[in-house]
Amino acid sequence: METKDKYINVYTGSEVDVILLKGLLEENGIGTLVKNQNESARVSGFGGGLYGGVRLFVLESDETKATPIIEGFKVD
Repeated sequence: METKDKYINVYTGSEVDVILLKGLLEENGIGTLVKNQNESARVSGFGGGLYGGVRLFVLESDETKATPIIEGFKVD
């Protein structure tokens, strides 16, 4: 049986910050997944909820490679 890699949440912040960090990670060969539940809810007609930020995910196997990039981004 094959074990599948799963995505883990590595950063939650504003949409702008997530877009910038996503670009940095992808420049370093790390694939990402972005979840913006607030925007999804708005488009579906359920706007007006609490803002929870936009979440950025990477594959669990890329976490070690992504961590220094994320930590450097948080300092800037």
